[in-house]
Amino acid sequence: NDVIICDNEKIHNFLSELNYPLHYLDFETFNSAIPIFDKTKPYQQLVFQYSLHIEQEDCSLEHKEYLATPGQDPRELIAKRMVEDIPKDACVIAFNISFEKSIIRTLADNYPVYADHLMNIHDNFIDLALPFQKGYYWKPEMQGHYGLKYVLPAIVPEMKDAYPNLDGVHNGGDAMRMFAKLGNATDPHEIIKIKTALLEYCKLDTYVMVKILRSLRKLVDTPANS
Repeated sequence: NDVIICDNEKIHNFLSELNYPLHYLDFETFNSAIPIFDKTKPYQQLVFQYSLHIEQEDCSLEHKEYLATPGQDPRELIAKRMVEDIPKDACVIAFNISFEKSIIRTLADNYPVYADHLMNIHDNFIDLALPFQKGYYWKPEMQGHYGLKYVLPAIVPEMKDAYPNLDGVHNGGDAMRMFAKLGNATDPHEIIKIKTALLEYCKLDTYVMVKILRSLRKLVDTPANS
């Protein structure tokens, strides 16, 4: 009906659950019909990359990231890096958290030495998709969807072209294909180009979450919406 919905009270209640510093986390995965690593299954989603933006209460940002080397089993290294980058009891934010939580549960099962810390991360997730999934905020531009790439142009319109403007990787499927391409690349310039594209895409996924959350805060902090 071309109506904008903004339930300030429910958005405020959602935001009140957050504790700084905030840790915005996103994974990229690949799968293989034939398992290539021990203790994996056909078509299992295997993490090869993550991006992490850490936001302090003063809005300062720190970015950390990891990109695996193709052909090497990246799972234990990623588990180790994650427990170094994300402290216990941190407030961890993802968009549609079921995917990230499933990856972390699998890592915890495979690497018991990191399991306690990984499951602590797992248990402290906040789903940034929830205010949009539940209809606390809704705009016609979302076209009936609450996925990240529908929410972003609706609530942060100045970033509507952020994904189309990326070079080479625009979605998770592209990331999977480019990581496979990286494994076969031999030209140093091509390798650098592919790595840059993968890192920039995953970095954008966590940065746009920062922007979306800040826009939600602005909605409830604006006098006209109070």
